[in-house]
Amino acid sequence: MGWIAITIWTALFFFLSSAGTRGLQRKQNEKPLRWARLLWTFGMVAYVAHVLLAFHLVHAWSHAAAIEHVAEQSEQVVGWRFGAGIWFNHLFTLLVISETVWWWANAHHYQTRKLWINLLIFGYLGFIAFNGAVVF
Repeated sequence: MGWIAITIWTALFFFLSSAGTRGLQRKQNEKPLRWARLLWTFGMVAYVAHVLLAFHLVHAWSHAAAIEHVAEQSEQVVGWRFGAGIWFNHLFTLLVISETVWWWANAHHYQTRKLWINLLIFGYLGFIAFNGAVVF
């Protein structure tokens, strides 16, 4: 297993650990969910390392190469060439980083946001993570 795979599996481990810790800490009403936030941050760092390694080692810093790679992988798995899927990955990256920054900048506001925001964001993150695991 290479560094690209190690970093994404590490990121997923920390993201899922954060989700589990959030559930446990909410039951105990512990705020500001320090452990969950720290685990999420480790996940974000591992995920950003994954993206940087993929662009460096696989795509030679070429966005066109990344689009082509995503298109090839999509076609192999689902029979549909869809290179534009890279933009969904970019949105995933933006969301993961934004979630981390928001949580550190204003933990109370982050933790008390509306349920529909959590469902929308984590639904999207889960959808992309699942697709990444299936396609790549």
